[in-house]
Amino acid sequence: YSPWFVDIPHDDVVFQSGLWSIDSTETPKLDRLLQDVTGLVEKYGSVVPVKLYIGGCTDTVGSRESNASLSRNRAQAIGAWLRNSGLDIPIFYSGFGESWLAVDTADGVDNALNRRAVYMLGANPPPASAGVPRTRWRAL
Repeated sequence: YSPWFVDIPHDDVVFQSGLWSIDSTETPKLDRLLQDVTGLVEKYGSVVPVKLYIGGCTDTVGSRESNASLSRNRAQAIGAWLRNSGLDIPIFYSGFGESWLAVDTADGVDNALNRRAVYMLGANPPPASAGVPRTRWRAL
């Protein structure tokens, strides 16, 4: 077991409320993310088996159940974009719904800062001790 993981700083892909499609204006952010991930894989890939973990998040508009599904779809859409753009490492995704807010808000608040994804590289799933909620990661 290797506890190694890296949280990847990035510009958040902004999703429209209730959607998981990636707007073409957001792809430059994903291009930079791909470049950063590729650089980290080149740096650490010979030391540890590098995997990418993508966690999708939502704001508090909608039900908890629909937000859980929406956030999984957002993470999966980003993973598919990265895979289709040439990222050839194992990719895992999960949805945190509204349980991991960037900005604490009341129910029903439309806040673009909460409609985001987080990215972590690791040999194993990110530990809860790192502040990541427990989840079931799915392979892309």
